[in-house]
Amino acid sequence: MNTQSLQAAGIASKTIEIKSLPISSTFFSDKISSVNPTTSEKFYLALLENKKLEKLEGNGYYLNSDPRTFDWKSLFKIGDNLIEQSVNEVLNVAWASHEFTSEYCDIWLDEMERFCNK
Repeated sequence: MNTQSLQAAGIASKTIEIKSLPISSTFFSDKISSVNPTTSEKFYLALLENKKLEKLEGNGYYLNSDPRTFDWKSLFKIGDNLIEQSVNEVLNVAWASHEFTSEYCDIWLDEMERFCNK
């Protein structure tokens, strides 16, 4: 059901567009507490060297393909299942194809507060 249909039915709703996130040398260490900045930079360089990142007009480097379609595990050589799961999640968030993300939690909470205060 889309936002307009929900609103027509009297259900408070709002569409929030999830945008791709730029990947920098500290992207992984910023998002995953168990990844240090040195390892984060190695992951970033592996993506860059394997042409998985694309520079967009001064806005940084972004994934140029869905991380579910290439073998990033062989690029990163992590060996720790928990870290691999976390990297998988943040790559999906960076690609903006993740069903759930906390990236826009503040917007969601503001909307809920505005709805509750009506």
